[in-house]
Amino acid sequence: MVNMKKFFESTKENFSKVSEYLDLNEKGEELKSAIKSGEIKKLPIFRYFVAFIVLSALLMIIVVVSILMKPKPYVAPPPKIVAEKPKLGTLRKTISLTGYVTAKDMIAVVPFVNGTILEYPIVEGHVVEEGELLAVIDPAPFEKQKLQAQAAYSGYQSSFLRVEALYHAGAATRQDYDTIKAQRDAARAQLDLAILQLGYTNVIAPVRGTVLSAPTAKGAIGNTQQPVAVLADMSRLVVRLNVPEKYFDIFHKNKDHIVAELYRPGTEGYSEDIRVPARISSLAPYIDAQSKNFQVEFVLEGDTTLLRPGMFIRMNVFYEIFEDVHLLDLSVRKVDGSLYAYDKESGTVKWLDFSHADVDNESILIPAAYKDLYFVTDGQGVIFDGQKVSAELR
Repeated sequence: MVNMKKFFESTKENFSKVSEYLDLNEKGEELKSAIKSGEIKKLPIFRYFVAFIVLSALLMIIVVVSILMKPKPYVAPPPKIVAEKPKLGTLRKTISLTGYVTAKDMIAVVPFVNGTILEYPIVEGHVVEEGELLAVIDPAPFEKQKLQAQAAYSGYQSSFLRVEALYHAGAATRQDYDTIKAQRDAARAQLDLAILQLGYTNVIAPVRGTVLSAPTAKGAIGNTQQPVAVLADMSRLVVRLNVPEKYFDIFHKNKDHIVAELYRPGTEGYSEDIRVPARISSLAPYIDAQSKNFQVEFVLEGDTTLLRPGMFIRMNVFYEIFEDVHLLDLSVRKVDGSLYAYDKESGTVKWLDFSHADVDNESILIPAAYKDLYFVTDGQGVIFDGQKVSAELR
């Protein structure tokens, strides 16, 4: 680059010298004589004049070039977006809650008598039939108790027969008869109780079910406080949800047509996702004061062969369903709840507020008035209202 300061100083100096030599009062005669003799080229003024002309021309060239080479302002191309129209589908307004699978009927089988367990044939996971043997408690003490009660009953029965004969013959009073009869009946009750307790030493299954728990073992002491088995009817599985109070009105107003779906994600390479339809079987009429929840029980109605009590699941509750409506993928809505619509005629986008639109876990409902619009589905994060865009319509 030319040092402009030095350039202007040099130009000023040359101009001064030219002016000095052009002063007709002082140098006029010398200049005229040089011109006539053809010796002007030898004069210093000529050299300064030529230098002045050259430098002036160079200055003009630099100015012109700098003007011509001035950079033009950068104009960014319009952003690219993808736009498409809403598609028909079904929207389900959903509440998603988590809970655990349990059996509708879970029965803890406890023995009615205490004693040493002599037999314990059950295994967890096995299905037992109604009346099947679950455990045997040592019957020896109860057999002796039965014999004792039977002997007492036999003695009272003999005495009763003698007094009864005397009473009918008029040799015994009514009081004697009633007393011996009461004693005989009490002895009979004791015998019946002894027989019943002896029968209780065989612990049997009260219903058909799967053994969920077998918490004791052969040789252990069975007692009336600890179950020998926990049975469940695996064909009737339910989910009991503790639902927050804020949903109470939704459930009670829509309980007759609420549908639900149990969802349990599978493990890649090991199991597939499980989805089972469900319906409400019971709905608590009150709110728990401490937890601020109310309980809802859902009975599972589909294939439950892969489900087990205790499994953690997600229950999607569909409390309002819109069929044959226009939908967009929920992911196209921005964080502020807005959507952008594309205008084909102007090539611009328009900001629309959809923060209060009906949504489910996957889609957003588009009102019928907007069903023919193209909505921006890709690129909405880099555009603004009224901006021109380059659109790919799908």
